[in-house]
Amino acid sequence: MGVFLTILALAAGAAVIFYLIPQKREESPQTNNATDDKPAEIQREQKLPADVSERIKNTPLRTWPEGHTPMDHNDVSPDVMANIDTLLGSTTISMNVSTKLIELLGDQMSSAESITKVASTDAVLSAKILAIANSSYFNIKNEVTSLHRAILLLGYNNVKNLVVRDLIGEIMPSKEEIGLGERLWVHTMAVNACAKYITENYISERSDDMTTAAMIHDLGRHYLHLLPQRGKWDHDAPVLINEENVYGINHAVLGYLVCQKWKVPESAAKGVLYHHHPLAAPPEKIPYPARQKAALTAVSDTLANLLGFGSEPENTYAVRTEYLQLLRLNTNIYKLVTPQLVPEIRKSVHVINSFIEHK
Repeated sequence: MGVFLTILALAAGAAVIFYLIPQKREESPQTNNATDDKPAEIQREQKLPADVSERIKNTPLRTWPEGHTPMDHNDVSPDVMANIDTLLGSTTISMNVSTKLIELLGDQMSSAESITKVASTDAVLSAKILAIANSSYFNIKNEVTSLHRAILLLGYNNVKNLVVRDLIGEIMPSKEEIGLGERLWVHTMAVNACAKYITENYISERSDDMTTAAMIHDLGRHYLHLLPQRGKWDHDAPVLINEENVYGINHAVLGYLVCQKWKVPESAAKGVLYHHHPLAAPPEKIPYPARQKAALTAVSDTLANLLGFGSEPENTYAVRTEYLQLLRLNTNIYKLVTPQLVPEIRKSVHVINSFIEHK
């Protein structure tokens, strides 16, 4: 299991071969020539769609309440830890073809042919990828019958996320939680698309697990509501504060504990742990190795919420300016919603929705 999670962390942030076009912020965004294998929406979109402009115009960012810093993993009480140990005690992940695919999809030296060869050994996964590639979203003139072409069309990052989603689906606590898990994965795909876009276009220093925290940032949400409730929900308070009052722990800390059980590399796990700190606390409250990953995840999470891909978009809090400066981003976060970002998010969300439909 430790081998798998090392692979996951390396794969999640690895440069994706067909999208590896880093840009400096002051340069004009690079555009690609339209091809039959590009979604029609991406080919024609040159400015923000009217619905997106209207949404961000009418979605003000709230300010985090003074005097509350999200709890750390050392703040969890012994009785809550005992409940968590029981909850996570039976979760396991099997080693299978999916783990090999994650390794290949994160390796710049992997060929499309080698990826296709491994993917083709999983008939169910192959069928889902082909079905998504032939959906109306991609507007392909001729039916895609080649798995190789379908993988290139979806993009390595999206295929990798589908594989990870299937793996995590293996250890979902119960069938009753499937609906919750699906909603979380739509949000996660949007956050991951934002993190990938920011990393490739604005962050000059690349890390091979840079976007891992973004991909698994809400892992704790899959389990949080299964813990005993200890208090009442206050709808005027941030979700994180409510979680701490009701469950004695928040989803970021619980996600970190899950990462520890799965042996996720510590820097990525700490990115999960601190991904809400950029809303509430100065950078020095986050250990330096995890600071950039936590900042990237927080910014990406906020952008996804602004665009409506969150559980409570109207309850979205502003990222502190210091973290936007840390990532060398425009301190007006609304300016990060670009005509290039929107179709990347929509593509990722379409892929996961289609994947769920074909489950």
